[in-house]
Amino acid sequence: MLSGADFSNGMGMLGKGMVHSIESLVVDSRAASYLNRMMQGFQCGEENLAVDIYKEVKPMGSFLSTKHTFEHFRTELWKSRVSYKKSYSSWVEDGRKNSMKSNVNEFIEAALESHQSPEIPGLFFEFDKVIGK
Repeated sequence: MLSGADFSNGMGMLGKGMVHSIESLVVDSRAASYLNRMMQGFQCGEENLAVDIYKEVKPMGSFLSTKHTFEHFRTELWKSRVSYKKSYSSWVEDGRKNSMKSNVNEFIEAALESHQSPEIPGLFFEFDKVIGK
């Protein structure tokens, strides 16, 4: 991506491009979303670097409790819509629910349920007019 290469070809493909998978397409699109976020870079202005916060937190302190972090973390983080966000041990304790596969399938079902096909004008035409009858 840094060189400007387009890697969109092959998303959702498996088996040397002989098989396509909608689940794989969703996972690949999430990876592309993450890479696009990384390509945006991070703001390094005075407000974002907040040198004064470093002095306030001091070594071994926590930035998570500062107002500055609360105001800025949502714009700097990328969040997956299909990955399990907790630790492995938490996932096991939760009965191994919310696997990436089940989350991807829920994502696909929701997308299919909410999808509305666009109207394409002129797609269906009268053959009589075309053949001159």
